[in-house]
Amino acid sequence: MAFLSLDDPDFWGRLPKEVDAVNRAGGMEGIATSFFLLGKREDNPPLVAPLRMEPGYILPRHAHDCYRMEIVVQGSLDVGDKILRAGSVMITEPGVLYGPHIAGPEGCTTVEICSDF
Repeated sequence: MAFLSLDDPDFWGRLPKEVDAVNRAGGMEGIATSFFLLGKREDNPPLVAPLRMEPGYILPRHAHDCYRMEIVVQGSLDVGDKILRAGSVMITEPGVLYGPHIAGPEGCTTVEICSDF
């Protein structure tokens, strides 16, 4: 059993090599994330990815090839037609484009849960 806190600096930056390469190349300025696989990688387990976005960070329009659910846990997120706050949930099906999303003036922290990695 592990106990982790969003406020712990060691919490952030747990990235698989594919994502870490993008991070080191400068592709993730203004955002911190960590990946937690809920099982063995060879079994294509669900993924949990907390995201911490700086104020005004723009998450570009994109899609995932899996089902996903994202929960706002701190701050706010402008998703175009509404402002999401702590407790708000977004759900998308595979291949559905979403974004751009813009972190509010206080930034935004979300937890994204994907059906597979």
